Amino acid sequence: MADDPPPPTIIPPRAPAIPTTTPPPAPTMAFTSCTSDDAALKRVPGRRTDDPAYKKRGFRPPSAWYPTGVKPTDGNQVIAYTYGLCTFADMADALSTALSSDHRIYIIGWSTDKGTQLKPGTGGTLEDYLTRSRAQIRAMFYDGNITLTPLIKVKTDVENKWVNDAINNLPNGASVIDAKLPPLGIHHQKLLVVQGQFGLVAFIGGMDIAPSRAAISPPGEPWHDTQIRIAGPAALDCRKAFEDRWLDHPATLVLDQKLGVSATSTRDARRAVAFPQPAALDLEGLQSSTMENRSRRADRRVTVAVGRTFANMKKAGASSEYSFAPSGDYSAWSLIETGIKQAVRWIYLEDQYLVSRMARKALLDKFADPSFEFLLMVMNGSGAAGKDFRYLVTARNEFRRDLQKIDRRRWGLYTLKDSNNSERQKWCGTYLHSKTWIFDDGYVVLGSANCDNRGYTFDTEIVAGIAEKDEISIALGESFATDLRTRLWFKHLGVPHAQLRDFEKGLKFWRQLPTTAMVVDSSGLEPDPDLDPPAPFPAPDAAANVDKLWSKVIDPDAR
Repeated sequence: MADDPPPPTIIPPRAPAIPTTTPPPAPTMAFTSCTSDDAALKRVPGRRTDDPAYKKRGFRPPSAWYPTGVKPTDGNQVIAYTYGLCTFADMADALSTALSSDHRIYIIGWSTDKGTQLKPGTGGTLEDYLTRSRAQIRAMFYDGNITLTPLIKVKTDVENKWVNDAINNLPNGASVIDAKLPPLGIHHQKLLVVQGQFGLVAFIGGMDIAPSRAAISPPGEPWHDTQIRIAGPAALDCRKAFEDRWLDHPATLVLDQKLGVSATSTRDARRAVAFPQPAALDLEGLQSSTMENRSRRADRRVTVAVGRTFANMKKAGASSEYSFAPSGDYSAWSLIETGIKQAVRWIYLEDQYLVSRMARKALLDKFADPSFEFLLMVMNGSGAAGKDFRYLVTARNEFRRDLQKIDRRRWGLYTLKDSNNSERQKWCGTYLHSKTWIFDDGYVVLGSANCDNRGYTFDTEIVAGIAEKDEISIALGESFATDLRTRLWFKHLGVPHAQLRDFEKGLKFWRQLPTTAMVVDSSGLEPDPDLDPPAPFPAPDAAANVDKLWSKVIDPDAR
């Protein structure tokens, strides 16, 4: 019998051709929003008292953080900002509460741009909000000059003429370009105070009202900066900084006459018109773009002291003086110095310059205590910061060298780097302008004063020292200081808030930087491009001249 024929070959149908084009990438999720930090922190459970992070070391009553002669006030609501977009939104809302001629707006600026969009997409610039207001508006702006002698001035790139003119052109506006300074000094305070229908609110910090804080222009912009909004008795102390300068300045009497003050008025009569009693504070009306509904931060009340820097004018070579501070006012430094002395566990510092010899000595004294746990610092890159300070790198290298001599393991120094995430770039730039100190997660000093001797003794500055009144909040990891540090570390490291809330747990992400980090280790010595040839330190034959120029002209201790 013949063999059966083989079965037919089965040929499967051809699969459809696979497209050769690359599919579009998955959409990038937004990095953050104005309320994201608040939402994330609400999800972080309170710390257990048997947690290793709970050691009871570093707890202080508020009074322990404040120096003698600086009077703190209780019962303040303080909102902290780490993004310019959110700061400007709350500034816009505050300005919108100044509706009538009984209300007041006060502005002090180092560099203020009237065209800054406070709420992008709405057409609401700073000038728009001021033009729409019926409040009396008073402002003082730095003249942009560094005076070498009475006849020689060097012009900086600061230009406040346009915002000054815009305010003076308003029927309800009065503004002055302020050059009342010692030789080589600058007006560096940044202050917005609004006295509107819901009471008095003040904004201070490192943020100038300028596009750089919210513009999206990687890698540098938006600048990294911090700001706070104060509602409560400390807002009056902020207003007092404006009041003192305004009533002291010889050009403001004529400006006050425009707003209803008699030419023969006494200073007290001028004060009554320009600085009337504010309406009762109504925090329900003063909402914040940074808080979700029923935010725990809305009910938090903290202790605040306002510190300032005003030079001893005559000692610094001026022909006049500040009538309100003839011997100078160094309370901004006093708040920081006391924080350094009282800290027992950690200090976290963000600063644009980080060159003050006063701060270096105080920090080294603290660091020499072997029980002190960690000093963590983030600064602006030397390439950007060095444009403002000759021999800046040398000053930083001296600090690095001195820390290395004591202990390499208990400190870290970092600078910002760019993110490759386009969504993150909308919120996070590489230029660091913040001036923020956090001590033991219980005390914060934040304002306009850079970590340089000028900011502490010479240039005009304003800061706030903020202490937690409720020690339970510190123990549970829910203090104002802990929240702010956690938010800053999230911004820099890109690690979830829950992993950063406890300082010593979050520290591992600084020791071993994750791929999401926007920081680089900058603890090593750098060559100073201002030296010839560039080197970490001046040659022995040049060291004395560099030191003299630094301490007498570039960054003097003017006390």
